[in-house]
Amino acid sequence: MEVRKSLKPGAAGTKHLLEKYGEQLVRVRYRYDDTLHKRYTTVELIVDSKEWMKTQFTNPQACQSYYATDVRVKIDYHETELRQKVKAAGGIWLPKDRLWQLNKNLVKKLDIEHRVVNL
Repeated sequence: MEVRKSLKPGAAGTKHLLEKYGEQLVRVRYRYDDTLHKRYTTVELIVDSKEWMKTQFTNPQACQSYYATDVRVKIDYHETELRQKVKAAGGIWLPKDRLWQLNKNLVKKLDIEHRVVNL
């Protein structure tokens, strides 16, 4: 399916949809299916809005590189279940340091940020 037109609200061909959806309407697209010889009209709507705070990162590369680094995590020997989760997520045991090495993204997903060891 190919998008041949993408229109802002109020443009010709969107007025009836603007009346129907009002301020929620963001974009109207006309998609064409060459095999079925059909045209589809799709709309993009705002369904929710919330307050948000800007993060410390101003560009995507800074954010990505921050979370792309590995960190070391302390997990006690008796915490078998947690060790298995870390190991399954790709964690590497560092016997010399007695710590697990794991990507920051995975540490966040596993909710073990409080176990990160600063060297």
